[in-house]
Amino acid sequence: MTVQINKFNIRYNTTINAFEGFVNGSWTGIGGGNPWITKSGPYTALNNDRIFVDTSTAGVIVNLPTTPSVGDRVQFIDVAGTANTNNITIGRNGSNIMGAGEDMVIDENHSAFALIYSGATYGWVLEEV
Repeated sequence: MTVQINKFNIRYNTTINAFEGFVNGSWTGIGGGNPWITKSGPYTALNNDRIFVDTSTAGVIVNLPTTPSVGDRVQFIDVAGTANTNNITIGRNGSNIMGAGEDMVIDENHSAFALIYSGATYGWVLEEV
């Protein structure tokens, strides 16, 4: 359930128990991103997602947002510390990743990083290592 608290495009989303703002055509978290979520299977990320990727039993594919806007951001953490054995694949979903037209494969245990969309030429670029 979502409750609109005023006309300035801010709401409290009771489903995820967090405040959100309406930016670039969608509701996203206020104050640093959406609430942290854990994914151990295929998932398509949203702008401002913060994802604990659980690779303890198998590799995980996380697809980047389909129609990103400049400045969109997605954060990832290999929460189980097993990406070397069970890789994390970041699906480009039609956009470049660091200027390349290919998916990104993470194979370092305990990797933690964020990708920010810079536009069509370079696409998603690394923010943190």
